[in-house]
Amino acid sequence: MRGYWTSPRHWGLSVKLPLTIATIVFSVVLVVGAIAVLREVDAARDGLEENAQQLVRSIALQNVENVKRRDYWEMYASLRQQVGQLEEPNRPLLFGAIIDSMGRVLTHTDPSRHRIGEPLTLAGGDKEIGFGPAKSVIRYTELNANDVLLASMPIVVGNNLLATVWLAYDTRFIERRLLEGGLRMSLIAAALATLGAFVGWVISKRMVKPLGDLTRAIGHLTGSDLSRLEPVQAEERDEIGRLALAFNDMTAALKEKKKLEERLRLQEKLAAVGRMVAGVAHEINNPLGGMKNAINSITLFGHDEAKREEGVKLLGSGLQHIEQVVRALLASHQRPQWDPACDPRIFDDLFLLVRPDCEARSIRLRWENALAGPIDIPSTALQQILMNLLLNAIYAMPEGGILTFMAREDRDAFIFVVRDTGPGLSQDQLEQIFEPFFTTRSDGVGLGLWICSELVDTIGGTLVVESQRGGGSTFRVTVPKRTISEDEEPLVGELEQVSHH
Repeated sequence: MRGYWTSPRHWGLSVKLPLTIATIVFSVVLVVGAIAVLREVDAARDGLEENAQQLVRSIALQNVENVKRRDYWEMYASLRQQVGQLEEPNRPLLFGAIIDSMGRVLTHTDPSRHRIGEPLTLAGGDKEIGFGPAKSVIRYTELNANDVLLASMPIVVGNNLLATVWLAYDTRFIERRLLEGGLRMSLIAAALATLGAFVGWVISKRMVKPLGDLTRAIGHLTGSDLSRLEPVQAEERDEIGRLALAFNDMTAALKEKKKLEERLRLQEKLAAVGRMVAGVAHEINNPLGGMKNAINSITLFGHDEAKREEGVKLLGSGLQHIEQVVRALLASHQRPQWDPACDPRIFDDLFLLVRPDCEARSIRLRWENALAGPIDIPSTALQQILMNLLLNAIYAMPEGGILTFMAREDRDAFIFVVRDTGPGLSQDQLEQIFEPFFTTRSDGVGLGLWICSELVDTIGGTLVVESQRGGGSTFRVTVPKRTISEDEEPLVGELEQVSHH
């Protein structure tokens, strides 16, 4: 759960889309608003400078004669009149003053603090403003720790500089306007971002619903019952709607395909049963025919002891063949016993069982059993599998050869290999070798390798054969290792040994 909140990759579309829209709206409005506020501030600064130039010029023109006559009262009245025309909300003017060519005050908007004849100093300070230049000047500076705009205009008669008009404006209102504008734009951006997030949430809900239905439907595809899968409702005809329609078409095709597969599987089962029945009937019918002939022979020539013994021998052989077929079929459906602690030396017992047949056919044995210590392996079933493979390898070399057996283990499985140097198998024979009643021997039943394949599947292993004409055959059995819990009960059941003679 912690990773869900820390990693945006885990966020749903209903979260990502509103956040994306809100971020975009907030950023755009904030940038546009910042540009607008900066332009407003620039306009306010330009307006202040223009107003200061006009006012200082007007005061200078109206006081030329007053400065000549040194009419202090008229200068003060004119200065107060001009300054007083500013409306109260638009009066960032700190002070106005007219000073003579020596920098002494001729008049000031605050005469109680700046007396006539005294040097002009800062309000509350002792720094002199000084004598202004002989031209109009607009400049920004700092007075009493405040940012101010100073505007000056000289009063010139002829070539004589008589006085200079000074105006000082407080520029803090521009900073306040910048802050107020920024705050206003931030609030507007936040409000629009919230609205955009809501719109994005509404849009995402309309988008996420069909996507959620698609996700759940795709999850149901992994199940085995497609008949309960309902079509996804597509209210819109956009890309998601078309995707939902395409998914519905796909599920309909999958349902039809599953029905066809079920019918095909049933037909394959019926065909397999038919082949099994035909094979069983064939394998039983042959000895039954011989047994019938034997009975007829005994009936007709029962007084002849030789004929009677021959008939009884044929009856016993036929019954033995039928018994082999029945026992093999029963053995293929029994569950193997999984021995919790198998001694690997039991596989060396197979060596003793097959050695007489190998000696009788001049077959050399190469035996390698690398398993040691108790192992968790189904010994009974595996013994039968390996015995069948060893006997088949012996029968494949009637004129001698080399029979190789190897048993080893790797990290994940136990591996058993049986290899012969017989004539090998063709490609067609390899494709049919594990089918019931298929055999390359004239006296074989054709159930040995089929039973081996069934038993290997039962114990969860694999049986692979490699062979080619003239190159012998190699059968490899791989049994995966397993982990048994303490309360797990081993499989039970006995597997009868199938005769291959």
